Amino acid sequence: MLGRQIAYVAAVGFSFVFFCFFQEWFSWVLLLGLLWLPVFSLLLSLPALLTVKVSLHCPLEVRRDVPARISLRVESPLPPPPAKSKVTLQNRLNGESFAGYPGEYVPTDHCGLVEISCHRLFVYDYLGLWRFPLKKSYHSRVYVLPKPVPAKLPPARGQQAVTNWKPKRGGGFAENHDLRLYRPGDDLRSVHWKLSAKTGKLIYREALVPAQQMHLLQLTLSGTGEELDRKLGRLLWISQTLLEQGLPHEIRCTTAEGLLEFSVSDQKSQEDAIYALLESKPTAGEHYPNPGDALWKCYIGGGEDA
Repeated sequence: MLGRQIAYVAAVGFSFVFFCFFQEWFSWVLLLGLLWLPVFSLLLSLPALLTVKVSLHCPLEVRRDVPARISLRVESPLPPPPAKSKVTLQNRLNGESFAGYPGEYVPTDHCGLVEISCHRLFVYDYLGLWRFPLKKSYHSRVYVLPKPVPAKLPPARGQQAVTNWKPKRGGGFAENHDLRLYRPGDDLRSVHWKLSAKTGKLIYREALVPAQQMHLLQLTLSGTGEELDRKLGRLLWISQTLLEQGLPHEIRCTTAEGLLEFSVSDQKSQEDAIYALLESKPTAGEHYPNPGDALWKCYIGGGEDA
């Protein structure tokens, strides 16, 4: 747009010099026409400027190293006026920030959630001689998903095993149960009335269901961008491998916000876990959460040979 403004000033200067040396009606009309041209362009562009709608667009998700373009859409019932803006991009996972323009590509060399912000946007008249700022901010985001990275798995891997029992959520019938004192809010239909009459206290029959040992994947969200890419890539590959074998599992990840836990039983729950990790902030150092009595566990590192 600056080039158009310079060209207009140069044209006015040329027409003025032309008028000084060739004082005929043509040179006078040319000079007046150029002097009134910005006003005519503004009046012609004003309806479009008043009805313009701007939005920032990019893909919601993209695989790492796959290009994703940022686009600025300018819409109006009339031919849309030109617009120009700068955008800032920040990867929440590794903290990297960039500056760019609409039409460029989102940096997808590392996994994470890339947040795109557009705070200073200008629209121009049709000739690009007048500039008007739009005060509204525009935001968008892109999930840069990891690529599966094959990893070495611990040899011991088996089916789920029942090791203990836990209360059944919501109560109801179960083959196994435990006896305890009644608590306010318990279902009166599960009170053991005969035993309550003998003891003089309300005894509650609590339904129990099997508590299964889970396959456990552990990792710490820490390290360089390359290490985070390898950790998330290995996590994705191992999780997919377990799901293909029909093995539900848990993911426990230490982040700056604390320990995040996810139960993965299908592709949808796996995707939700990956999205949540991409939105998280890394922590400093490696942390090893307590695996408890997991049937099978795997700690995912970020080294090249992990």
